[in-house]
Amino acid sequence: MGNNNWIIALVLIGVFLFATGYLKMPTSTQSVVDNAPNANVPVSGGVACASTGVNTVYAAVQDSQYVGTRYTYAKMDVVGSNGKILGTANSGSGSTLTWTSATATIPCKDSFNTGLVYVIPTTAIPVNSVKAPYNVQSSPTDNVLLMASNASALTMTLYDSTGASNLSTKSATTTTENGAVAMTTGSTRNFFVDVYVNNASAAFGSVDGGILVVGTFNNSAVFDVNDLSLSSSAKPLTPLAVCPGRASSYDNGKRCWTMPQIKASDGTIRIAGVLSSTKGNPGSGDGPAIYFEDVQYLEENGGIAQDTHDNTGTNVGIEKQTVQLTIS
Repeated sequence: MGNNNWIIALVLIGVFLFATGYLKMPTSTQSVVDNAPNANVPVSGGVACASTGVNTVYAAVQDSQYVGTRYTYAKMDVVGSNGKILGTANSGSGSTLTWTSATATIPCKDSFNTGLVYVIPTTAIPVNSVKAPYNVQSSPTDNVLLMASNASALTMTLYDSTGASNLSTKSATTTTENGAVAMTTGSTRNFFVDVYVNNASAAFGSVDGGILVVGTFNNSAVFDVNDLSLSSSAKPLTPLAVCPGRASSYDNGKRCWTMPQIKASDGTIRIAGVLSSTKGNPGSGDGPAIYFEDVQYLEENGGIAQDTHDNTGTNVGIEKQTVQLTIS
């Protein structure tokens, strides 16, 4: 058999073996050094893999409200694109940037190598939650800098319809109207609430979730859900069609608004309120309460949720701040 015939025969044999599956061609995502002990090569659709077999996210948290540069102590969670927490760590604090390994257990798989780093508030570490993306798709490490603020309670003062006379006394987290105001069926009263953040270089509410303002009535026989209205020219209050589930369940929320984060640098925010009694004649003990609750990210079911409460009814961030109206 001539040389040309041998070549043709070998080609035909190769085609046959490839067609029947005995011969496989390498794909663009495979490498002959994938299993080498010190390999750092693309695998699984182009994901970079460290020599240890896992990739690492490093993170730090900078104080977003501090004048200058300061890094703050905070709890951080790394969450893969599958929605599950892959690892957690506490960031360093001080004037020097220190990258903390937020996890060392990211497998070299597409579903884990992009995701989000969250700052999670805790009782011991009161910060406002934020998130930022990480990506170890093309490199086995990533440095993520999150900008978060320290969390602070509010000081709230209740004023009459003129906006001049202070009607309230604050005790702990509750501001209570000193004297009872008489209301009858169909009557209306106007009032103002001034709020500001207690601590300098801090904020109330998260950047992503802001604040949920909740109106609740002890006696639904005399007040309709629309009998309470709130507004502010300094920070918009957006009314919701219904109160979110946990605010409704744990706060007896009847009327709710969303509001942006309040920072110490915002100064005093004045909120105008109108209360009507369209359904009946209110009496002692019927005064509605107004809750200011920060909306934060929280750990839940192995992943991250966003709410005012956890699933036991405990406030996620700062304890709810209350303005209590008093009616005679």
